[in-house]
Amino acid sequence: MLKRWLKIRKIPATNLDIQSQMYFLGWMLPGAISHMRSEFFRDYFMESFDMMHDQDYAIAVFPRLTFGSGQRYASKGCYIVQLAKGEQPELIKKSDWIIHLITEST
Repeated sequence: MLKRWLKIRKIPATNLDIQSQMYFLGWMLPGAISHMRSEFFRDYFMESFDMMHDQDYAIAVFPRLTFGSGQRYASKGCYIVQLAKGEQPELIKKSDWIIHLITEST
């Protein structure tokens, strides 16, 4: 679906991971914002993603967004990256996948 969308718009497929995430965001964000109307609160914004029924355009990274109780994020980890120098800078991976663990002290 993404490759076809890029081809129709004459956009070169240079980094499908990033392009697929931006494609997903481009479909989800307008719907979430219009659902908010004038209720600009973070939790309501996240709930609007969670409540969207039509997610046919979802990608493998986020096949269906759902949030558990108290969990208002689409990803529970990240990579540390650095932007390379040069005319066509690339991202340089500086770490493995990092997950912030919250521990309760007893």
